[in-house]
Amino acid sequence: MKRYIFVCVALLFISKVFGQTKVNDSIVYLNEIVITNTKHLRKHKKVKTKGKSNMAFAIKQNASFISLIDNLPKGEIQSIYFYSKHKKNSSNESLTFRLRVYSSKENKPNKDLLTQETRFEINGNKETIVLDVSKLQLSTEEQLFIGLELLEYKEGINYSISCNANTTNTSFVKIPDYQNWVSVPNMCIKTKLIIKE
Repeated sequence: MKRYIFVCVALLFISKVFGQTKVNDSIVYLNEIVITNTKHLRKHKKVKTKGKSNMAFAIKQNASFISLIDNLPKGEIQSIYFYSKHKKNSSNESLTFRLRVYSSKENKPNKDLLTQETRFEINGNKETIVLDVSKLQLSTEEQLFIGLELLEYKEGINYSISCNANTTNTSFVKIPDYQNWVSVPNMCIKTKLIIKE
């Protein structure tokens, strides 16, 4: 009987360990959502980055671009809005991106808050992107860095993210083969968060 219990406990432990590894190694694909009715959003808090939207940042392959969003209310992020600012492309091909979310320490990116690689696709001509991130269970902190990384470049499609001119917010970029974040002052990614309090 003792041997039987030991075997059961051992199997339970092994399955738990390997199950967790499998989850952490998987890739999460986010769905883009189309907002047709905003009534359900009235119960949620909307947070936008401040500043005048008159800038653009061209994203290169495998480069990450993130911006600080502060004064966030306590809650869970339900959706994230990004906006593109680029010339129309004749191609309707999609580009693959990775969502980037970091905690903030002394107004610099600190800990990666996504335990799984989180990807989404954007049509080359799409101007407003709304991502459903509810399944990620992303709890807010007072400050967060949120942005994206272009994973796949396609010839003829140049993608630029819409940015706000803002002297109080800081952005950072990380390029391939370079480990450190580089500051991009006086601008931030034009972003809107829908937060369930």
